[in-house]
This record gives sequence, structure tokens and C-alpha cells, in this order.
Amino acid sequence: MQEFNTRIAPSPTGDMHLGTARTAYFNWLAAKASGGQFHLRIDDTDTERSTEENIGTILDVMEWLGLYYDDAYQQSASLARYKAVANRLVNNFEAFEDDDCIRLSTLYEQPKGAVYPVLIKS
Repeated sequence: MQEFNTRIAPSPTGDMHLGTARTAYFNWLAAKASGGQFHLRIDDTDTERSTEENIGTILDVMEWLGLYYDDAYQQSASLARYKAVANRLVNNFEAFEDDDCIRLSTLYEQPKGAVYPVLIKS
């Protein structure tokens, strides 16, 4: 059987939603049933609305649900690495700076037209 390594990435900008808890449960179940790992990544990049209290609520809900994760980390801890990679792509002309973000130089077709995906926002 193939191992599944899954994650859940709730945002600490408010209470944890039922849909997030449901997704966490199914991801946890897939990981544990296959011998894989389940990761918790706190998506705290919205610095204006993310709070430590909401992070605590997320951790409490995960424990209350019995969804024990193999590791937990906050996305903001990797921000310096993300910026370094984005800047390297800009230097290699694989990305460009546009207003308050860095976008990939490759166009991708979407249902509403072609877009340059955003790598980093201010």
C-alpha cells in the first residue's frame, strides 16, 4: 500500500471552521491508514488578522478531535526561504515583480483566461 503524507493548513484569522476540521479528519485518516504522516501547517501569513489566540484554538480543536499530527509549523517561519527562492527566480528571469507581488513568468490558462501565478504578495 502506498503511504500518504498529508497536511492541513488552517488560517488563524478566526475560529476553526467545520469544513477545515472535516478536511483535517479525512487527511489524518488517509495518512494514518496508509502508514504515512499528517502535518499541521498554520497558515499565518495574514499578519494583520492572525492571532496567537486563534493558533491556540486550532491546536485545542485538533487535540479535542484526537487528530494528532506528526509535526506542526507556522508558514511565516519559512517566509525568508520563500522570498529567497522568489528573488532567485526573478534574477533568472523566471519571475517578475508586479505592483506588490512577485509572479511567475509563465502564463497558465484558467477558465477566465491566462494568468501569471503569484508567488509572493506583500
